[in-house]
Amino acid sequence: MIAAVFVGLVAVEHIYILILEMFLWTTPRRTTPRGMTLIALVFVLIRS
Repeated sequence: MIAAVFVGLVAVEHIYILILEMFLWTTPRRTTPRGMTLIALVFVLIRS
């Protein structure tokens, strides 16, 4: 039972990531997560 719940949560997370990457990638909310400025986001992406 617990395993089925975790499998469901992982499936929902993967669907969310799929939608985020396919449809929401260029929206302002996606390009500046958690209120980050664009410059801060660039630094985060360069460091990773």
